[in-house]
Amino acid sequence: MKSNLKQLRNRGLVNNADLLKYKTKTEDELIAFLTDPVPWKRTVGVRLLAATRDEKYLPHFIELLKKETKLYTKIAVSEVLVEYGQKSLCYLVPLLGRIGNNQLRVPQLVDINKKSYPLPRDIAARIIIRIGTAAIPELTELLESGTERQIPETIDAIGHISHTFNDSSSEQPLFDLLSKSGDNELIEWKIIRAFQAFTSDRVQRYLTGIISSHSNTVFIKEAQRSLRRINERDMS
Repeated sequence: MKSNLKQLRNRGLVNNADLLKYKTKTEDELIAFLTDPVPWKRTVGVRLLAATRDEKYLPHFIELLKKETKLYTKIAVSEVLVEYGQKSLCYLVPLLGRIGNNQLRVPQLVDINKKSYPLPRDIAARIIIRIGTAAIPELTELLESGTERQIPETIDAIGHISHTFNDSSSEQPLFDLLSKSGDNELIEWKIIRAFQAFTSDRVQRYLTGIISSHSNTVFIKEAQRSLRRINERDMS
């Protein structure tokens, strides 16, 4: 059933009239809007503060991102963080794996028949991939220094960016992580998924080896999917 206007407002939806009405509010008043109990006012605060492009508001947006539950306000925060681009990265990268509980924590067969590259479930990763290749250097550093919760989401973000922008610069760091991750099945599975973004002979040999020798069906099917996606890209 289609939502009515009141329901949409309660999810944080705003319109141009709202932004025009409050654009003369002071900086302090708009910052206060970010913690207002009324969802659409939080969205107004985000939109009007972000319109200044002043970096000093980024910590406020990040704090809101950590706790926001209303759809349209969360969308607004995500969009403005993307608009800030590389300036957002120092705030977003540390949040990988830290917001919500929707991340995949164990290897499993998901999205196996989807044609599109798997979209990360982690909200920080979703925002980072929209920023693009500018995020790659910080993400590859996090492969070495990140926590147990951060690294799997970092792999997802790297894979998605590499696929979308046809960037192969992260291939070696992913192989380096593989060699030092030991028996960490989650990391291995995530890297197998990410390798569909790369087309080198080395990646294809690795995936072929997984298919021929791995004992876990999930890993085998994921490697088959990655090889299939690589072949589809080569043919396009």
